[in-house]
Amino acid sequence: MFCAQAETGETRSTVMKELAPQLRHYEEFEDGWAAVVRDYLPESSLEVSNLEPIPPRALEDIPTSSRGVARRELCFGDLRKPNIMLCTRSLPDGGTEQGAVLVDFDWTGKHDFDRYPLVLNNIIKWLPGIRARGPMLKEHDDAMFELLTRSSYNL
Repeated sequence: MFCAQAETGETRSTVMKELAPQLRHYEEFEDGWAAVVRDYLPESSLEVSNLEPIPPRALEDIPTSSRGVARRELCFGDLRKPNIMLCTRSLPDGGTEQGAVLVDFDWTGKHDFDRYPLVLNNIIKWLPGIRARGPMLKEHDDAMFELLTRSSYNL
């Protein structure tokens, strides 16, 4: 992946180390772009998998991840099905269960300090308060998680 907003800064790096697929390579270029290589996740996103209901362990992992972001006074910012990847978790008894990790941390920012991007996809039904250049709030992440648990709503 190439990105204009580098995955830098102590706080963002720590959050991503705990909540994202493992980082394999990171390289910054002189023009402000960076190359980022993370573990491949063979499973699919919640959007593609279309699982209804969402597996219980995946639901547990999602708030754990978003709360991990919130612990540091950060907002994930884009807690939608395409940014939640399913993954297989090993159980102590040798079995497995369906879990989840967050991906696409480019919007992650400080609560009530950083702002949403200049342009938001107008096809997506964003929650009230989420607007282009509007302040990022942890309450938005909480409300987006609540919507994920409703099978009739498709963010």
